[in-house]
Amino acid sequence: MAETPTYYYETQIEWKGEKDLMLVGAKLPAIEAGAPPEFKGREGVWTPEHLLVAALNICYTLTLLAIAEFSEIALVSLSSSAKGNLEKVQGGRLSSHGDRCEAESGSGIGQRSRTHATHLGKSQREQFRLQLDQK
Repeated sequence: MAETPTYYYETQIEWKGEKDLMLVGAKLPAIEAGAPPEFKGREGVWTPEHLLVAALNICYTLTLLAIAEFSEIALVSLSSSAKGNLEKVQGGRLSSHGDRCEAESGSGIGQRSRTHATHLGKSQREQFRLQLDQK
């Protein structure tokens, strides 16, 4: 059985004062980050909540791209948006679900099909739901 490779991803955080941070990684652009206004931060910076939902959206979109490539579907365009809810309950909870996904493929000149999914049904949404419960 072939050994599967292990990949490592590192980030560093530099505190800039108050609740302002700079997120950096090797060979990556720096990102201003911090707490959201709801937690005494400021608007206009990426928050952990935004980054978590963005990470899930990126993974979902890359999975769709891999499926399209494997299925030999020539995509013309693809867009996806995701929304996360943060509920203040004992223990804390953040849930995220895919809200909108559009894909356009073309199998030849003048042949295009468009797939548009808005507000996924509950059973589909449950497949992409994430809940983190703090212990």
